[in-house]
Amino acid sequence: MVWQKCSGIRRSYLGLTVVFVTHDQEEAMNLSDTIVIMDQGNIIDAGRPEHLYRRPGGRFVAGFLGECNFIQPPSGPVIGVRPEHIRIGEPGRQPPAPVRGEVAMATFCGLYWKVFIASRGQTIVAYAPPGIGARERTPGQVIEWGFAPQDAMVFARDETDPSPTTRTAKGVS
Repeated sequence: MVWQKCSGIRRSYLGLTVVFVTHDQEEAMNLSDTIVIMDQGNIIDAGRPEHLYRRPGGRFVAGFLGECNFIQPPSGPVIGVRPEHIRIGEPGRQPPAPVRGEVAMATFCGLYWKVFIASRGQTIVAYAPPGIGARERTPGQVIEWGFAPQDAMVFARDETDPSPTTRTAKGVS
């Protein structure tokens, strides 16, 4: 595979800067020390893969580097939460500050169940462990979901399109 070859080359020539262009986000995160996210020729964000995934600079980057639930309360900022941080109500996994929702659909993905929850006029995606109870993955069932405050990402409410920022290879300038 390409990533195996590139990873081997990268390790063999420490100190060598290589620019690798890809549209495959997983490949970019696996191979890179630093990722630069561009949109229409503009640099939108740059940083280490884990940092960009966990604390992206905006909604565009959060959605580009993986699935993200964007929760829009009636007022205030938009909250972003990755599906792996959504907890659904079952013994031992009670969500903090639970919200009610209805299971719309669930698909088994091997390492997790991908559960789609209709709640407050939007669909929330949760990655639930393979041992989740049948009730929490059965369409039509009302369940509770939530997330820990430290897993929330906060974005400006009026952020609709990526706004370019000035970046350098080492970070924000």
